[in-house]
Amino acid sequence: MYLSSFSSILRSQKHMSGYDAGQKLERIIQTIRGLRNFDRFLMAPSEDKLKDAVGAGPIVILNDGDHRCDALIITKMELKSIRLPHLNGKDMSWEATIHEYTVVGVVLGQVAEPVLDNLGLSKTEGRSLTRVWWIPAGRLTRFPIHAADYHLSGTRTVLDRAISSYAFSVRVLLQSRRVPSSERPGAGSDKAVLVGMRETPQLSNLPLVPLEI
Repeated sequence: MYLSSFSSILRSQKHMSGYDAGQKLERIIQTIRGLRNFDRFLMAPSEDKLKDAVGAGPIVILNDGDHRCDALIITKMELKSIRLPHLNGKDMSWEATIHEYTVVGVVLGQVAEPVLDNLGLSKTEGRSLTRVWWIPAGRLTRFPIHAADYHLSGTRTVLDRAISSYAFSVRVLLQSRRVPSSERPGAGSDKAVLVGMRETPQLSNLPLVPLEI
């Protein structure tokens, strides 16, 4: 009886200790948010902030899930979410597709193409392409969204419709926007490092890589 009562007291103290710690943390967070420029400390960016992150082109956040996948599209004008109905966890099994050389087709048809269609980015002739910032999550980080195309036709490619860039998060883009362009690494440089893989073990050769570079 005494042992049972003692255990109950310990459990009660443990719960109270966790509650007190949580309350203390909340008070600290509120104190920090009271400081100048820290009003959104540990909070998700506001809608206006998300739009501020948009520079020369839209931002596309891709989530992956076993039951459904979506793309959050951020432009200067709006935020919108579109479902990727044909994509699921099974499709994102790299091992299940890479040996069949279908991975780039899967990425185009089920990820990139629906997004680009929604943005109205079609294949262009003679005019500059729009930059798209891709922020993939989970298993989607392993897929070459920028290189997606249907090899059998050779006419449906991401490269023909947009200039692709990647970012880890919207916060990273926001931070980069705060740095003056003249102070960014490589500012004013006309040099670039390009690495071409003409031959890759266990995969098909790419004889035109030198010409593309």
